[in-house]
Amino acid sequence: MSKKYLIFGQARSGTTSLSCCLNYEGYNGTRLIHEPTCIKTGERHLVEPYTQKLNFATSFPDNYSCPPEEFPHPQFHNPWDLSLKEKKKCYSFLDLLYSKYDGIKHIWGNNCYQSNFNIIDYVLENDVSLIFIYRRNQFDHYKSIHVTNSAGIFQMTDDGLRKEAVEKTRGRLNSIDEFPNIPLDHALTHVERVVKSLKIFWEKIKIYNNAYHLTYEDFYNSKNIEIEFKKIWNFLKLDSTKMNHDLFEKVMGNKNVKLVNEEVSSKIPNIEDYNNLYKQYPDFADFHLK
Repeated sequence: MSKKYLIFGQARSGTTSLSCCLNYEGYNGTRLIHEPTCIKTGERHLVEPYTQKLNFATSFPDNYSCPPEEFPHPQFHNPWDLSLKEKKKCYSFLDLLYSKYDGIKHIWGNNCYQSNFNIIDYVLENDVSLIFIYRRNQFDHYKSIHVTNSAGIFQMTDDGLRKEAVEKTRGRLNSIDEFPNIPLDHALTHVERVVKSLKIFWEKIKIYNNAYHLTYEDFYNSKNIEIEFKKIWNFLKLDSTKMNHDLFEKVMGNKNVKLVNEEVSSKIPNIEDYNNLYKQYPDFADFHLK
């Protein structure tokens, strides 16, 4: 495959499962690297030769202050942003990545606004296919973050395929008797900030003809998810006859891979109070970009 693509996604929006179906040995798919723009997540061991070559910072200078307004998520700061904020260095980094990989899975919450703007500009200027994915229900998004942070479990498995690993992780979740209460005020503040960020990024992306707009709910709750995936496959100009249907079913058809289900949610003591936010703020519970 010579066509390049970028998955530009919100955290906890199904980017990992989608990436696995595009990038799995024997799938006849694509070569994809996960979250290469963050020092703390993703496939750091594959990226470090490039960051070292471009002299990326590995820590912030002493007494460095990160202005919270520069970040979608001010509680998370990534020293690689010191380099990625520079357009020339960001472009050189992406050039190196795309010289080896067809696709990049990027989570925008890992980086500051300027780094994200540089990544979007690169995509637009180089005709890279862009898959923009987010959650319509932002309260479900926050609940998912709350559970994963509380449990210290962020994926059932890296690829959703190893049955033993999925069952082991599900056992760890089931062994937790009770999760902490969801901080309602913080949840609302977080959701408001995420929606603001999504609108900012969408303003730059919506004018791009080579973009595929996707929501977690429309895709993963589809009555025929394979048809939805074929649309993405065709968007990337891949040969749909080479789709590995067995693999797709193992990843997308495995309902046990969904980390936060009703049983897990019921272990949050104030879940009924939290669910009331869905009714009080319906625009956040069913958010649409226009």
